[in-house]
Amino acid sequence: KDVLLRSVLLPILLRNSPDDLNLVIVDGKGLDYVSYAGLPHILALANDIPDIPPALDWLDGERERRKTLLREAGAKNWHEAADPKPFPLLLVYISELTTLERFVERFWEWANDHLSLDRALGICYVIGTQTASNTPTRWRRQMQLFVAGYQPSTDDDRPNTNIGAGSWPEGVVAPSGLPLGGGYFTAVLGRAAFNVRSAYISD
Repeated sequence: KDVLLRSVLLPILLRNSPDDLNLVIVDGKGLDYVSYAGLPHILALANDIPDIPPALDWLDGERERRKTLLREAGAKNWHEAADPKPFPLLLVYISELTTLERFVERFWEWANDHLSLDRALGICYVIGTQTASNTPTRWRRQMQLFVAGYQPSTDDDRPNTNIGAGSWPEGVVAPSGLPLGGGYFTAVLGRAAFNVRSAYISD
């Protein structure tokens, strides 16, 4: 999962300057993103569990700052604001969604609200989780792109991709049919589905 995310994040950072794109990483596992600390795109980096509450507090403050700047620019949202934008697009990568449950009251309502409302503020989310099978469905409705690796049961396909048994396009392998390991994934964007294989990117 993290190798796939690195293969997504690194080209995005390579192709966009910090004036156009900023990044917040909420990880908590300790070491995976230590080397990212020096990147000019990084505004907040929570590598360890104790770092997560300050990162979430920073994000709350950034939301308020962006609301003020949009009002001053006379824009309803980031997309409608005139160029140059009043602030860069902000990408928030949450490495393991369920890690945040211990820090946020009524967490699943929080997740749904921010995923839906923060887009107007130019804040986009990339969310990792081992599986979405046992999580509420409401927050998943806010996601546009689903990428799932191997799943042990066909019952896990729909929660992780929004597509269930019998609905897969011809030639597309559902997550439950993927090989175990090897960087194989099934991606679903709207009604389009396809298989991808991520390249291994070392630290």
